[in-house]
Amino acid sequence: MLVVPLFFALAGAACAAAEVVGTNALPSDDARVFTLIRPVEAEGLRVSLSTGGRANKMRTLEHGLDFAYDPLFGKIVLLREIPFDRDADMLFVRGSLRDPGLFLFHQPLGPGSAKVILAGKRLVEGQGFEVDLEKGAVRILDPGIQKAGAEFYVSAGGRSLGNFDMTDETRALLEQEEPAQDPAAAGDEPVEEQAPEEGASPKFEGDSAGRALYDAMIDAMWDAETLSWVSSYQFGRAGEEHPSKATYRIWMKKPNYARVEAYNEGGELSGILVGDGDHFWIYWPNGKPRYQWEYQEKYAAEYELFKDSYYMTKLTPVGCHSIGHEVGSLGAGMAMTILDPSTFHGYSDSLQPYVDGVRSLGTEKVGDEECDKIEVSIMDHQRSWYLWLAQRDHLPRKLEEVVRVSFDLLVYEDWSEVTLNAEMASELFQWQPPEGWKEWEFPPIEEGLLPPGTEAPDFELSAVDGSTIRLSDYRGNVVWLNKWRCG
Repeated sequence: MLVVPLFFALAGAACAAAEVVGTNALPSDDARVFTLIRPVEAEGLRVSLSTGGRANKMRTLEHGLDFAYDPLFGKIVLLREIPFDRDADMLFVRGSLRDPGLFLFHQPLGPGSAKVILAGKRLVEGQGFEVDLEKGAVRILDPGIQKAGAEFYVSAGGRSLGNFDMTDETRALLEQEEPAQDPAAAGDEPVEEQAPEEGASPKFEGDSAGRALYDAMIDAMWDAETLSWVSSYQFGRAGEEHPSKATYRIWMKKPNYARVEAYNEGGELSGILVGDGDHFWIYWPNGKPRYQWEYQEKYAAEYELFKDSYYMTKLTPVGCHSIGHEVGSLGAGMAMTILDPSTFHGYSDSLQPYVDGVRSLGTEKVGDEECDKIEVSIMDHQRSWYLWLAQRDHLPRKLEEVVRVSFDLLVYEDWSEVTLNAEMASELFQWQPPEGWKEWEFPPIEEGLLPPGTEAPDFELSAVDGSTIRLSDYRGNVVWLNKWRCG
């Protein structure tokens, strides 16, 4: 098999690392899977197939139809029987780097095997860069230098990557002995610890054991052909007397099939999501839940007419859809699931880039299952996941989420009937709206906007620190409101 070298396309060689770059994908042992040393963002990703390695015979592949992409591990999976000669053809990938400082070599690395040159200097392992030997990952600790356009060269596991031509000076730097560590950084001299700021939370400390358990969970979902479970679900503010409660059942099958049935606290089936491989379909067997604005005269008559025959639909490219973002529409009183079920289909949850540590919390029994408990920190501990992972299959049996703002927002899930690789009837993943049904959509945001020149009505909101913010306090200033999945 031809080993395809990894290099930057000429058009991207001089670009800063956070901008659009070009690179080749390396064939893996699986004929349909390709790996990237430098993972890129899924949004805006472009992949082309070069026949015979020639740019004049380039075919653009369609994301979700021809290939799926896992940005967390930098893997591209061909979905259809696309002719590919592993000895002559290449995949070319273009997109924005997901993490400018991260390099994945997709193989275990030996101690001291990684070498990094940045801005003409050989970096010291543990100071200028760190290595995960088991995962084969190298991370430059100051990716901001790369963003400024500095030259870099990374070598590990028999592969190398750089954004400049090799010179004698570079070769000499690579061949020299490991640079001496700074004595203070090496521990030869005591380093004075700085006390944390008053009121600041202690920095979260992860560990390799916890991260390995978390990665094993992701791998278990990725590797399964089918997966199903039942989950009890509740969420609300800490100390709330009556949190919202629901139950959902889920079935998923590769490459892109899904079904979710959501039941409210009383046990009534509220809504169903069906993923047929190309679309999500959502409908409500007992009538669509009514939003407050649907009591307005403009919407009331239509709601009464179609409440029992409304449905929703959207396209679902493989690896680019989120079941977790859809379950809130099923009418059972759910917000988002803690883990996004679409991880099974290759989706990388929008919070994954902000996971800044995982630590092991020992073992604990959940029902009849021996479980490894871990804590996952997101955005410097603003959000935490506590996961109890069954030792026999690495999948959760219990999950808790804490979102820390001026109060704690809590979500709990308990998984049961967890089943891997069972046969699933194709009828589970088939649904079409009956004749006469009406597609329902949220009204366009423009309908709720004030006409230009209209004075905004005053309002007040609770700030993260518990204080009150009033719009009128900022009269004469530009005010930017950001309402999104923050923290």
